[in-house]
Amino acid sequence: MQDGLSAVLDGEHRVHVFAAGHDTVHHWSQDAPGEPLSFQPLIGLPRPGHQPGVVLGSDGSLTVVYRAPAAARPVAYRFTPTSGGRASRPGLAPHATPLREFDGYGAIGAGVLAARGGKETVVLLGRATDGRVQTQQGLTSGAAPVRAPARPLPVGTSALFTGVDQQVCVAGMGGGSAPWICRPHPTSDV
Repeated sequence: MQDGLSAVLDGEHRVHVFAAGHDTVHHWSQDAPGEPLSFQPLIGLPRPGHQPGVVLGSDGSLTVVYRAPAAARPVAYRFTPTSGGRASRPGLAPHATPLREFDGYGAIGAGVLAARGGKETVVLLGRATDGRVQTQQGLTSGAAPVRAPARPLPVGTSALFTGVDQQVCVAGMGGGSAPWICRPHPTSDV
């Protein structure tokens, strides 16, 4: 394993843990709440460059987002659930969506904005090629990143919070250990 861990809680209250390995993204999950984690491989994921961002859809799907080593453009990999609730089917490749406007570097954070009527939007957090924090709402070709102001540049990894009121908030640390907050506006309705 390299870098940190990402985790989500599914609709049945089972924990899913993800980590970047030297060959692929690794996945562990519980068979039932309170049970130990067991290795549940995700088939078809290329080698990661950093810790992945992970979101769980209301339909039980898992979306894993990351950049390959030395790649500026991340890709979102979506796994649809099987009838037994597992997020992957052995031998079935995930649906891959290149994020054409989200060029940058480093780890990617991910969250979900829940909307009235059951529609949800994936929100991404990462660093642009100029070092600024960027967020993006949605994974479609119409979605575009919003970059934070030029100052302060973040030190370390910033945190993403998605609220029930359709708000996105990013918190980070600047030089001199000064915390800051950014509330980007949506760039896409999808």
